[in-house]
Amino acid sequence: DRNLEDEYLENLVVLSKGKFLSGYAVSLGLFILGPLVDMIQAWPLNRIDDPNVHSVMAKEAVPTFCALLVLLFGLVACAVAYETGKCVAWSWRWCWCCCSSSLTNRRGCLNVVSSCTESLRRQRRVILQITGAVYLSYVVIMSVEFAMLGNLWSFLYGKQGWILKLIFFDLPPLISLLFMSLPTFLVGEIMFLAILSFSVIIPTVLGYWQSMNDIVNSGIEFTRFSPFWEELCSDEDRPDIVRSCKIDYVYKMALPYILVNALMIAVIIVSALSEATNRRLFIWKKLTRAQHSKIIKDHKKKEETIIEMFQSF
Repeated sequence: DRNLEDEYLENLVVLSKGKFLSGYAVSLGLFILGPLVDMIQAWPLNRIDDPNVHSVMAKEAVPTFCALLVLLFGLVACAVAYETGKCVAWSWRWCWCCCSSSLTNRRGCLNVVSSCTESLRRQRRVILQITGAVYLSYVVIMSVEFAMLGNLWSFLYGKQGWILKLIFFDLPPLISLLFMSLPTFLVGEIMFLAILSFSVIIPTVLGYWQSMNDIVNSGIEFTRFSPFWEELCSDEDRPDIVRSCKIDYVYKMALPYILVNALMIAVIIVSALSEATNRRLFIWKKLTRAQHSKIIKDHKKKEETIIEMFQSF
């Protein structure tokens, strides 16, 4: 039932106010600590008289500030929506008091109450829409940044530095979805887009996976990345050792990628379990209210029956 679903979402938003606002705060904190601080501290490199440096800094600055503004907008918009919801709730109570105290214009008052109630529900549901749009926009913006500068850390961590950039820079702000109690379909959309863009489309198009495959198939050249491998795996007369070294290399290179995707899937699973619990609690709440209302009605009916009996004597 659509009305019941709307009531559930409204109840979810009301009960999750602290989770929503703290989730935005955590996302902003992680984003500021990672991409923003890194961009600011690396800004002096822009003074170098090198056109390539200017281009990199420009490509890094624009997506970073766009993502920051998106997260800030989400936090401010949700805070404003919650405060506006309070005002609408007070208006609703005032209208109800007017209806209770005045019997002359009850129909008009009830129309106002109905309008206030619907406005309050829309005001609360819009918080979910804002949150979904904010995190989807964040994924899109950081996907563009990752496509342009995914190999920026190769000078420090080698050709597979893009995986570390993905883990420590682009994806941490999404960890807030783990405890924000968003509906599963919304979390699923965000995580599906993140997995599709960060793990499938961009690495495949830009050849990140191909570079790993080239290293594995290039003989013993991969041993130059580590003195351990160079000492142990450079003997081409021992193909079994070389093969074991390649397996070890591939596993260690792919493990961060596997774990980060497993964590994103885990966020969806946790969200689904949390939503199932929230729905059960909502149903129990509705049943409890219905039972309480029935008890009150039965009690009033008994009182009226007793009063009628005494009046008849």
